Amino acid sequence: MPTVQLSARIEKSVKDDLLDICRRTHRSQSYYMEKAFVACLEWEKEYIRKVQEGIDAADRGEMIDDDDPRLDAWIESIGTESELPIPEPIIEPD
Repeated sequence: MPTVQLSARIEKSVKDDLLDICRRTHRSQSYYMEKAFVACLEWEKEYIRKVQEGIDAADRGEMIDDDDPRLDAWIESIGTESELPIPEPIIEPD
């Protein structure tokens, strides 16, 4: 796959960390920069996809009222052994 050169300004501490990792692993700065960019872009694409999913669901009237006790119960259960599934939305037609 063809590559292109990219320039970016980063904090000195980030550059120092990058150089340290490169020395320890015998990998190039480009190797780690590309991995970091790819990971960041994948995360951003997934975030944008999920936001659009939420917008589409809201457009269809699929909503959970923030006063719904099921929502509070779900939030309080996150990370516990008895984590609850995400509450199903109540579909409110236009």
